[in-house]
Amino acid sequence: MHQYPADTFADMQGLCYFSSLPDRISENMNTNHHPILSLFRYIRNYQKLFTWSCINSILNKILDLMPPLLVGWVIDSVRRQPPEWIANTVGTSDPWALAIFLAVLGVVIFGFESLFEWAYQHGFM
Repeated sequence: MHQYPADTFADMQGLCYFSSLPDRISENMNTNHHPILSLFRYIRNYQKLFTWSCINSILNKILDLMPPLLVGWVIDSVRRQPPEWIANTVGTSDPWALAIFLAVLGVVIFGFESLFEWAYQHGFM
């Protein structure tokens, strides 16, 4: 085991990045300069892209919640109690017709979910 002289650690503290961090933070903090205001000033140049990305992110999250609803609609359709709007759209309560409709609906929902996910990731990058 190595033995170091006691003054070696005292000398190393001056070289340590974190030893002077509080001093550097207080030097860089200006009372008139708030980080969130700087962020908003920066985003102002990209407001349309930022807004578009936020809208796509919200739509993606809404569509992320659709699979549990789809499963519920499939179960209701198999029990021959489909939601009224689905039976009216398909025009029948035949389980096979409802299954095909729900499968197509699932593909469409997942397709739009992927599209919105790509759009918000593209906008935020």
